[in-house]
Amino acid sequence: VRFADEEKEEENKQEKTITNASSQPTNYHSSGKLAAEIVPVDPKQNEKSKFADEFKNIKEIGSGVYGRVFEAENILDKCKYAVKRIAFPRDSNEDLISKKLREVQAMAKFDHSNIVRYYGSWTERPPQDHNMYLHILMQLCKHSLAYWLMENYQQPRDQQRMRYLFKQLVDAVAYIHRKEVIHRDLKPSNILFDEVDRIRVCDLGLATNAISSIDGEEITGTRTVIGTPLYKSPEQSYNRYTSKVDVFSIGLIYAEMSVKMKGEVRRNAFDNYRKGVPNNFAIDDVETRELIDLMTKVKSDDRPTSREI
Repeated sequence: VRFADEEKEEENKQEKTITNASSQPTNYHSSGKLAAEIVPVDPKQNEKSKFADEFKNIKEIGSGVYGRVFEAENILDKCKYAVKRIAFPRDSNEDLISKKLREVQAMAKFDHSNIVRYYGSWTERPPQDHNMYLHILMQLCKHSLAYWLMENYQQPRDQQRMRYLFKQLVDAVAYIHRKEVIHRDLKPSNILFDEVDRIRVCDLGLATNAISSIDGEEITGTRTVIGTPLYKSPEQSYNRYTSKVDVFSIGLIYAEMSVKMKGEVRRNAFDNYRKGVPNNFAIDDVETRELIDLMTKVKSDDRPTSREI
């Protein structure tokens, strides 16, 4: 499978994970226990690797700042999975390690048809290596929305299909927010298609827990400035924001799904949204155009919650 290159404006080259979601691998999930429980590997053992010993046909399918992603076939159940491997030095401080484990803890909470399925995780400390490796076993999908947009750039956009796909994305984001989590890095390369062309949100490495508001719909807190610049909301440049940052991001994504744009055209259009400058896109469907405008309001209070969408 050929994957799309990230646009120059994206800082991180995101992992392409990706199919065979129907079955679970043997010995990688627990019944009645927190799925994010890390299974440690004793560094005093032989130089055996759980990854190398229990999987075959391993090939890299993506890499980025936060790790590498492999497609691998489990020797016992014959199913293919995506394995995300994150390396950090043996002398890493507790704060760094806890940040690296955030994705595991976030994924373990979720059980939704539009979020990449999590199957388990473990760590390895190869004696001959100076790094410790966290492995995250998850659903393998076909390709990303970024890849689809690039491959189908010359084709007319089927607005009905785009609306159908966007609804799945909104369902996933609303579910994440109900779990009192903010994704913070929603973009086409973090939105995948599974084997039946269903949307699956992935890459929760930047997700963060947040404080619930009184009505339970909006979550807020003081957070680190983080996310991909192209798809960031205006307030994400500061250190206090709410779950509405995800709403702004999916508003930009919906605009990109509805109107063919890339490169400087896309950058300028998204900058206009952040500045509150109208974009005169030729979107025939009035409801779609109005919804995009509503989700991309400069002031977060003027945007709907994911539940309201």
